[in-house]
Amino acid sequence: MEDKDYLIEEYKTLRQEILQKQIIAVSYFTFAISVSGAILGYALKEKSGFALLAPLTILIPSVYLIFYQFEHQGRIGAYIRREIEPKLEGLSWATSWHGFLESGLWKPKSQLLKIGVVEAVLISIHATQVLCVIASYLYWSDPLLKIIPICVGFFIFLHIFHSIAFAKTAIDYEAHYDRWNDYFESE
Repeated sequence: MEDKDYLIEEYKTLRQEILQKQIIAVSYFTFAISVSGAILGYALKEKSGFALLAPLTILIPSVYLIFYQFEHQGRIGAYIRREIEPKLEGLSWATSWHGFLESGLWKPKSQLLKIGVVEAVLISIHATQVLCVIASYLYWSDPLLKIIPICVGFFIFLHIFHSIAFAKTAIDYEAHYDRWNDYFESE
């Protein structure tokens, strides 16, 4: 009986941790977009090419902070599915959610609704980054200094591809589950 109570408490704690990770991810996103928007507004008002690049210092790290939260949620969910739910009859949140996603039952009718949270985060942040670089290029008056936003743009181009790959890894819940299986089988 004690073992079952322990598992139920662990289950509750881990589910709460997943919810906390979701709240943190939304907070990072909200902060990044809000502060970047404020800096962009100021930079456009001042017509400063250099200031238009400043939001990148917030946007670039925010992508990784957000997807770290997603990855952590996936690892917790895989652990719940692998270690806790099989031992507790009636508790099947992670298993049911995974089965629902894998079944393909959820097929939105609208193309717009097919964009998931991950895609929405990436599109929003990357679009803001591209806007910063283009606006910065347009505001540099010295032709020699226009090389700065061009170089930054190339970096952003690489960052976009890297962050997309990172996002796909972070939300690959099946891979998290497989890693848990490999870990427990190696013991």
